[in-house]
Amino acid sequence: MASSNGAHPQSATESDTATNLAQRHATERSALHLNDVSLIGVVGPIAGPSVLLRLKNGRILKLAMGENSPEGTVAAIGANAVKLSRRGRIKSLKMP
Repeated sequence: MASSNGAHPQSATESDTATNLAQRHATERSALHLNDVSLIGVVGPIAGPSVLLRLKNGRILKLAMGENSPEGTVAAIGANAVKLSRRGRIKSLKMP
């Protein structure tokens, strides 16, 4: 079944697997800067990708274009990068 934007929704198992994988990699030593926000994945269809962000507190968020996080609004998503907009500034993050 396709969603209203033409993308196929992920099953609960696929989503849970992606989240578990992201959480596992987010806790590896030296893989990420744990005192800052990190991009740990870009998931979903090319037409409507989402990003997995690890926040400073260890929480992992899955966000699409235009969605908000404590670090800013998702302004752009690339194959391995995201741009967050906050208070008129752009913060670019790349996957490690």
